[in-house]
Amino acid sequence: MLTDSKPKSLLRLRREAQILKGSIVLTPVDNFPNLKRFGDLTSEFHGLYASDKQRSVAEQKSAKIQFSGRSRLTREISSIHRQLARAFDCSHASLRLLSGLHAHIVLFMALSPIGAKVALLPETAGGHFATPAILKRLGLSVIPLPVNTEGKCVNSAEALTVIEREKPDILFVDRSEGLRYEDFSELGRCKVPIRIFDSSQYAAQIIAGLYENPFSWGFNLQILTLHKSFPGPQKAAVLCNNDLIWGDVLSGLSAFVSSSHIENSYLVGLILDEKRQLDQYAHRLISVKENLEAELLERAVSVVPTHSCGKASWPATQHIWISLRNQDHAFEAWKGLERNRIQTNYRKLPYDLGWGLRLGVTAAVSRGLTVDHTAELASLVSSILLDTRSNRFRKAVSRLASEMRPNAPFGASDD
Repeated sequence: MLTDSKPKSLLRLRREAQILKGSIVLTPVDNFPNLKRFGDLTSEFHGLYASDKQRSVAEQKSAKIQFSGRSRLTREISSIHRQLARAFDCSHASLRLLSGLHAHIVLFMALSPIGAKVALLPETAGGHFATPAILKRLGLSVIPLPVNTEGKCVNSAEALTVIEREKPDILFVDRSEGLRYEDFSELGRCKVPIRIFDSSQYAAQIIAGLYENPFSWGFNLQILTLHKSFPGPQKAAVLCNNDLIWGDVLSGLSAFVSSSHIENSYLVGLILDEKRQLDQYAHRLISVKENLEAELLERAVSVVPTHSCGKASWPATQHIWISLRNQDHAFEAWKGLERNRIQTNYRKLPYDLGWGLRLGVTAAVSRGLTVDHTAELASLVSSILLDTRSNRFRKAVSRLASEMRPNAPFGASDD
C-alpha cells in the first residue's frame, strides 16, 4: 500500500532548518539572502519559461516556437540586464546562466574552438579546482600561470613572459579565493584577445566601489555567481564591454541555455535597487573579516595573516585561512567545529600552505554578524580547536547565532 511520504520529508526539512538557524555559517561560498521581504510575488513566475530576447512581430512569426503572454516579462528581464551592466560599468550583461561552473562551460564552448589555448590561474594561486578539468574536457589546452608562492600571489612578470611565448587565445583569471584583492592590471592589459575575470567572490565590493573594477584593468569579460559576495539567489551572470565578443557570447547563450529563469532574474534586480544596503553589506564584509582575523590571531589560532600576502596596497577580502599541522589535524578541526555548529571549509590551502580550514563571512554577515560579535566568535573557534572531540560549545554557538539579526535586508543595520 502506498503511503504519503510528504509529511516525513517536511519534518526532515524543518529539522534541518532548525539546525541551520542555530548554526554560524563561515563558509566562503554561501549566503542567506533575505528574499522573503519581496513576499510571494516573484515565486509566481518560478515555473514559467521566458526569453531575454526582444523580437519584432516578424521575428516572432518566423521563430520555431513562441510563448504568449511573455512580452512584458522579456522587456523586464532585459531591463534588469541593463541594470546589472550599469552596476559594473559595462555595455552588456546576461543572467541566463545557472551557476559559475555552468558559466565556464557555456562561455568556453561559445568562445573557443577545440584546441584553443587558455592561460589559467592555477589552483595553487587561488584558482578554482574544477576549471582545468572542464577546459580539458572541452578540448582546450591549459597553460597555468606562474605563481609567487612566497608572496602568495601570481608572478606577473613571469606570467607575461609565458603569455608572450605561448600566445594563448584566452586569459582566464578564475579567482576562487585569496586573502587580498590582487591587482591583475598587468595581465588585464596583455595582448590576449579574450580576457576573462571571475568576480564571484568580489561582486558586492566592486559594485560598492571598494575594489577596482576588472574592466578598468583591461579585462573584457566578467563572470560571477550571485550567491557569494552578492547576497542574491543561486544564479550566474556574464558581463562584457566588447561588442564583438558579446555577439559570440549571445550565440552561445542561445544555443546552450533555454530560459532566463524569471524569478531569480527579478530577485537580482530587486536587490540591485537597494544600493545603500548593498554598499553597507560590502563594507561590513571587510570590517567583520578584519576584526575576526585579529581576534583569532590574538587567541593564537594559526591564521594565515592577510598582511603576509601580496602588497599592502591591495585591499583585504572576506576570506580567512587557518593553516593546520597536517591533513588529519585539519579534518579533526573541521569536524570539531561542525560538531559545535560552526560551518567551515576543510581543504588544501593555496600557495603550498598545506591542509587547513577556509573561512568566509558572507553568510554570517547576511545573518547579522557584526564586529560586536567577533570577539566571542573567535573565542568559541579557539576553544573548539583545543577540544575538537567535544560538543560542549554547541549551546554557546546557538545562543550567539540567536543574538544576530537575520531578518535585516543584508545583515544587521548600521542605523
